[in-house]
Amino acid sequence: MHLLQSAWLLAILCVSTFAYGANLSQTVNALGAQSGLRSGSYGVAVVDCDGRLRAGIDAHTARIPASNMKLLSSGTAIATLGPKHLFRTRLLRDGDDIVLVGDGDPALADPELFPDMKDAHGRAMTADGVLDIWAEAIEQAGMSSVNRLVIDDRIFDQQFTHPSWPANQLSRHYCAGSAGLNFHRNMLHLRPEPGQGQPRLDDVRPAVPFMPIENRLKSHRTKTEVSATRTNGGDSIVVSGTIAQKIVEPIAVTVHDMPLLTGRMLADRLTRRGIEVAMVTRPNTGEQFNLASPLGPDIVTPIARVLERCNVDSCNIYADALLKRSAHEATKQPGSWRDGAALVRREVHARTGTNKVEIADGSGMSQENKVSPFVLATWLASFDRGTPEGDALLGSLSTLQKGTLKRRFESLKLSGCTLAAKTGYISGASTLSGVITAPDGQCAAFSVLCNNLQTTTSAKALQRDVIEAVAKWLVRNPPARRAAA
Repeated sequence: MHLLQSAWLLAILCVSTFAYGANLSQTVNALGAQSGLRSGSYGVAVVDCDGRLRAGIDAHTARIPASNMKLLSSGTAIATLGPKHLFRTRLLRDGDDIVLVGDGDPALADPELFPDMKDAHGRAMTADGVLDIWAEAIEQAGMSSVNRLVIDDRIFDQQFTHPSWPANQLSRHYCAGSAGLNFHRNMLHLRPEPGQGQPRLDDVRPAVPFMPIENRLKSHRTKTEVSATRTNGGDSIVVSGTIAQKIVEPIAVTVHDMPLLTGRMLADRLTRRGIEVAMVTRPNTGEQFNLASPLGPDIVTPIARVLERCNVDSCNIYADALLKRSAHEATKQPGSWRDGAALVRREVHARTGTNKVEIADGSGMSQENKVSPFVLATWLASFDRGTPEGDALLGSLSTLQKGTLKRRFESLKLSGCTLAAKTGYISGASTLSGVITAPDGQCAAFSVLCNNLQTTTSAKALQRDVIEAVAKWLVRNPPARRAAA
């Protein structure tokens, strides 16, 4: 009996040392060993907020970051554009021409933002309402006709989607392209409903009555399964499936060339007001509008709103727009995937000292992105809370009270610490990187990147265990800060 009690006590001591020991590196390695994940399929890095590596498993091997890529693109945007940057979309009159000038704002007519917005008459805003604001401004300018409705989206190039994105998913909302003039997150919302015989497809937002949408829907007594796809890489949309009742949540389908479609939607609204539009076009090569006068109010979005949608809500188009807008700011050329990737690489080297990153896009949709856990953790540690840049990035991350973390974790044991982090998932990859802050202000940045997965269960368990281990370590063994030089 005495021997059994001794063995039982020894087991308790071993578990206690594993869970609460001062050696964080041993604890993290033990968590990895018990995770059930195949060796080499995951990496972990924990860095204190002075940049010292405190624990790691394969920490310097670059892996697919999925949406953790947004940490790099949004941080680069803050460093390049500044934490007080404003996206500004302008409507101009140039003689008999109207010019709509895009600034790459991904929030323009974002349907998720409308619940918090009102128009000049106190009504809830809609995408059609934004178009009406522009149409009304043109009408009030006394124009009876428009020669050219020019869509100036030259702040970005016209390679809207990244070539490495999955071709069979380009119609899905998370593969919406990034343009110099974004509108309604570059997608249409469809709400089909049953009809007498052929189901109806009358409710399309924003309204595009001039745009043919092929309706292949069939009525069904009980089953509603609807899909919408674009064909031939353009804006020919086919809606198919079965429907038993009106769709509540809209079916989203991306648009290939939203800048020109926005121009066509505005032209349609002007025509309804009796203002004929001769053509919708992009600017001529080298054409400038320096003498054009503004019409109506500029539509302005603070970068803080864009960062929040990028990181809290993990909205891909926001991250990709930040990447391209930063590239334009740095090069004064149309923002592109290539220039954005080069800019991120330079900023990563400046903050982490390494060139060992592969950057394709800003959102993490591409499997060509490769970043190590050490780089992501060190990147986060380089943004000091209490500075404008640090507060902008760290304040844009998800927490247990908002965003993807709120949906992810229940009863997480943080030992009184707070957590701000970014989740990530694409096929075969589950990632989590963030910052844990103790009540006394001590902090640590971490990154857990898991690739080559069949399921995400073990990866998410390891990510949770690492967070809890780091929180306990911060509270029980706070890392001493380096003395100021």
